[in-house]
Amino acid sequence: MRYKVLLLTLFFLVESSTIVQSARLENRIAEFAAMDKITSRVLKFDVEINKSVQFRSLKIVPRVCYSRDGHESPRVDSFVEISEMSTKEVASSIFSGWMFADSPAMNAVDHPIYDVWLIKCKNPIDNSYRNNDKSVYNDKNNTADNSNIPPQISDNKSDKSVT
Repeated sequence: MRYKVLLLTLFFLVESSTIVQSARLENRIAEFAAMDKITSRVLKFDVEINKSVQFRSLKIVPRVCYSRDGHESPRVDSFVEISEMSTKEVASSIFSGWMFADSPAMNAVDHPIYDVWLIKCKNPIDNSYRNNDKSVYNDKNNTADNSNIPPQISDNKSDKSVT
């Protein structure tokens, strides 16, 4: 019995040393592809985080883009907001959620003319603070106090159009 316990313990020690958890990296740029279903044209483009890009009538804004380092298969995900601009310059949200590069159909953009999907993330940020939560909670009512977070501003000068 002692032999089995010793052998099992040794097995778990060896296996645990080979398991490497890859770090989640926050990136500055998200790369997307978009397709016009009518013309079948596909266009790839890069978008900086919290900046917007206009693809035909769609306005695409990635809020965060994560990738993984290490030796495992790359996993890339991004939180994206997509709105459609009408002729009156009024935006209506058509997608707000996570996109996954390895499963583009999981959270697909539901639009009759255009498809948009995430390809990869680029330009990683120094993630020495990666495990710190950006929001601070008040002890009184346990609500988030985000006053220490700078506002995300997207001015028209930094927005770009892709055709």
